[in-house]
Order: sequence, then C-alpha cells, then structure tokens
Amino acid sequence: MSTLFGTFSTWYFSHLPSRPATEFKFYGTPFMSIAAIYYWMFGDGSQRTMNIASLNLKMSLDDFDPIKKAVENPAYGPGTYPFDAEFSTNLFNHATKDLWAAGVIGRVGGRVTGTLKVGATGDYVFNGSFTLNPDRYKAYDSNRTITQEALTKFLGLLGTFGHKDYDILFTGGQNIQFSGKKPVAYQQPTNPGDAVHRPSFGGRQRPPR
Repeated sequence: MSTLFGTFSTWYFSHLPSRPATEFKFYGTPFMSIAAIYYWMFGDGSQRTMNIASLNLKMSLDDFDPIKKAVENPAYGPGTYPFDAEFSTNLFNHATKDLWAAGVIGRVGGRVTGTLKVGATGDYVFNGSFTLNPDRYKAYDSNRTITQEALTKFLGLLGTFGHKDYDILFTGGQNIQFSGKKPVAYQQPTNPGDAVHRPSFGGRQRPPR
C-alpha cells in the first residue's frame, strides 16, 4: 500500500500545479480521492486547501433547499427575492456527475447567495453563487448511504497503518443559475378589485346574504 501511494505521489506532485506536503493543495481531478487519502496517511495533519471552481460541481436546485422551498411555495409570487442562506447537500446524490469530489468530501454545507426572480406566469430564474464551509477529512461513523459507509470503512482500514486527520479549507466560490416553472404557478385574480356578483334567475330578487 505504501509503495502504491508513494509511486502515485511522485507522479502527482510533478504533474499538477501544487506543492508537496507543507503547501499541498487539492484540485478537482480524477486523482483527487487518492491524493486526499495519501495526505491523510502520510501528511502532517495540517490544514489543506481546495479550490471550489476547480471541482466544477454539477449543482442543481435540489442541492439548495432554501431556494427549492421558495420555488415550491405559491406565496412567492411575481417579484424579485434576494437570498443569503445556509445549505447542506450530499454530493453522492449526483451519481457519477461529481464522483471524484464526492469521494473526498461527500456531504457538504455552505452558504448560497443570489436573486430569485418570479414572473407572472410562474416562470423563475435564480442567479447567484455558493461557498463551502471547511470540512474535516477523517473516517468516522455517521448517518450515510450504504456506499458512503462502505467507503468510510475502507478508509478506516487504511488508517490502521497510520493516519492524521486534517481540515480542508475551501477557497473561492462557484456561480450557479437555475430556471424553470414553479410547480404551483402564482395566479392573481383577473379583476382583484371587483366585487363578485351572484346571478339572479326568473326576475326574482336574490335572497339576502
């Protein structure tokens, strides 16, 4: 195992724009998971950085619960709504789209900011960006999917050879844009100021209310 990671690290450090051990940074590549494990087993445990933009995460509306709730809420009628809220999501829900990133950070939390615009017919557009909170790289029990638990147990077995947990600090941010139509379109009455009249039949007066 040590030979495998040693061979990989020699290639990794000589081909990517990062420096060894004390100044090591993670970038979004297919080798990111191996690099993260290597540093966990052979690094000094100091904080590492990861550039969010390099991950190119395939985020969707489902990843940002505060925005999704607003889109699904009929009370958010035509208008412009600013957002600055916390969110949490599991990158493993993206299936293979963000597999490399999910293998390292899994569930992430952060802050999303931007503007939600809703049209008169229920069409919406959200423009904004998000940042991620620092994450702790370690093998620990938690409430995860079966796949994540299996990977965590595998990581724990590797850690029996020696390891040092470390924090990952995410730098920068990523722009996002979502658009679509609200599931329940907001509809205003055609003449909201007019009274509603009941019809009268046979010339008789309408009964009192």
